[in-house]
Amino acid sequence: MTTPNQPEGDNPQGWAAPTGGANPPPVSPDPNSPQYGSTTPQYGPTTPQYGQQAPEGQWGQPAAPQYGQPQYGQQAPEGQWGQPAAPQYGQPQYGQQAPQYGQPQYGQQQYGQQQYGQQQYGQAPGYGPPQLPLQTKPGIIPLRPLALGEIYDGAFGALRRDPKVMLGLVALVVAIITFATGILGFVLAKWVRQTEFGRDLDREFNYLFGSDFANAGLGGFGMSAGTMTIDLLTSAGLLIAMSLCTGLVVVAISQAVLNKKIGAAEIFDRSKKRIWGLLGVSLLPSLLIGAIIFVLFLLIGVLIAASGSAESLWLLLLFIPAVIIFSLVIMIRWLLAPAVLILEERKVFASLKRSWQLTKGSFWRLFGIYLLTSIIASLIAGLISGVLGIITGLLFPQAYDVSFGALVGTLLVQVVSYTLTIAFTVAVISILYIDIRMRREALDVELTAAANFDG
Repeated sequence: MTTPNQPEGDNPQGWAAPTGGANPPPVSPDPNSPQYGSTTPQYGPTTPQYGQQAPEGQWGQPAAPQYGQPQYGQQAPEGQWGQPAAPQYGQPQYGQQAPQYGQPQYGQQQYGQQQYGQQQYGQAPGYGPPQLPLQTKPGIIPLRPLALGEIYDGAFGALRRDPKVMLGLVALVVAIITFATGILGFVLAKWVRQTEFGRDLDREFNYLFGSDFANAGLGGFGMSAGTMTIDLLTSAGLLIAMSLCTGLVVVAISQAVLNKKIGAAEIFDRSKKRIWGLLGVSLLPSLLIGAIIFVLFLLIGVLIAASGSAESLWLLLLFIPAVIIFSLVIMIRWLLAPAVLILEERKVFASLKRSWQLTKGSFWRLFGIYLLTSIIASLIAGLISGVLGIITGLLFPQAYDVSFGALVGTLLVQVVSYTLTIAFTVAVISILYIDIRMRREALDVELTAAANFDG
């Protein structure tokens, strides 16, 4: 088994690359017990061996059975007359000493071990300490390569198993960041509406979509320069919240796999040390993709300005698919970086490199699962936002950039939907990380040993 590079720092949780252990030293046999090949002293006269005559002078001693004849009380063998019968279970073999009545001797072969020399027919196993069965599913997932249904079953099982940690901590982080950015956006929205840029943007919305487009409530979308300001800030806050919640969920999933419960204080303690690293591995892909898109549009704008015509817009149609493909590759190949950073305790760029190595050859499988997960999360968020949004719209018909009550209602809807989608999505990604390592690095062997050792 190939062992990957060891992470920087200590890794007390056992999520480093699995390593083999040393073989235990052989046990010395008891000098008082009979050794292999020696006969055990018997009480009284010895039993004649196969093919030997009974000693004379022993009254009532039956003669040894002749070749091809069954002994008294044994079933005659099938087949031709005069051929040797197959040895019966527990019957002494040719050239073996007859078993003695009593307990098995010390050093006798234990169950599941190969005896020295050629295996004998009919030899019963010795006694030893009872062996506990290995736990193949100690926690939320079986410790083997997973199917799609088992991945989702593990994610939902983690939410049901410990909702206070999986949902409570995530809701706390999401609520703090969402309300902070939302209130900041509400303050800035008043200033943006009074600027020339804000007034021009509102006029463009009214011209393109009608005046009802900017109205809030059930009849409009509530889209304006002010609401766009709030949405941009809350979206940025969502990226930060998702980065921080990723660390919390990954730690909880790593313990739920081994059927261990971990408190909120310990989760915060293990995650707070990696806050900046989590922000790095989560925001770097987004910043890279955003920078490429910005440079692309800048180049297209320069070409249009230089040529004096809009024919260069065809370049935009050619570059858009390339940017989408590049963005998907970056997103999927770095998908496991937060889990690597937390569980293997690597640094930012080492985590990105490690994620790139782990996802090699599994791009389409990871892409399909992530796409399906995003669709499920979007359906959950849409259902919750739709129901709660109707209630909020009835209670606060004004737009949330001018009504603080509407803002609070909107932010509450976002907190509920974001909490469920973040917890579920990150749980799936964490289980995918474990599944990839079980497939590539036999992590299931290490986890099974840890589960049975602790259990």
